[in-house]
Amino acid sequence: MKDFLRIVAFLLICQIGLAQDTLFLKNNEKSIVKVKEIGPSEISFLKFDYLDGPIYRVNKSDVSKIFFSNGLKEYFNMDSTKIAVQQEVKEEKKDYSKFTFQDGQYDAMRYYRGYKGAGTASFIAGIFWLYGLPVPIATSLTKPRNAFYYAPDLKLYQNNQQYANGFNKGAHRKKAGKAWANYGLGAVTTVGLAFGLLIIALGAAFN
Repeated sequence: MKDFLRIVAFLLICQIGLAQDTLFLKNNEKSIVKVKEIGPSEISFLKFDYLDGPIYRVNKSDVSKIFFSNGLKEYFNMDSTKIAVQQEVKEEKKDYSKFTFQDGQYDAMRYYRGYKGAGTASFIAGIFWLYGLPVPIATSLTKPRNAFYYAPDLKLYQNNQQYANGFNKGAHRKKAGKAWANYGLGAVTTVGLAFGLLIIALGAAFN
């Protein structure tokens, strides 16, 4: 059982530590992905919350830019210098100081999705009841290290500390809540299976 818990903890750490890329479409849609390949006409990627899933492809002409996990930014179909200038002008006009701690918490509850790996590990741990209890405890105590990836406005997150603190707090609370909810679901699943097996055994005994 100790070996199982070590494996679960290792998988959880790996899931949290994976690098994320951000893909922007021309229709202003933003997706957290893992880019696999940039071809002549298509870009292939995996959805970050389902890295074991199918490879998705999008026409290169529909993509405006990609922000890679290493800090590299790549623009498509437009003059990157012009984009940078336009962004600077737009950002100068935006008043980041008006956003509060509560705004950050609210945005975290809406946009934060970095709890998938922790939720899965907690569900598996819940199947083993008390033996798996350290997993949701550790998960709920560990603050998300990748919360800023999910901020709807990265500049706001970087330029307003109160908002950033609120977003981090909300992300931590959401992650902990999901971990405990999934742990409970795993425990209920075990109870249901045990009860079902008991009914089958009793039925066989009286037949």
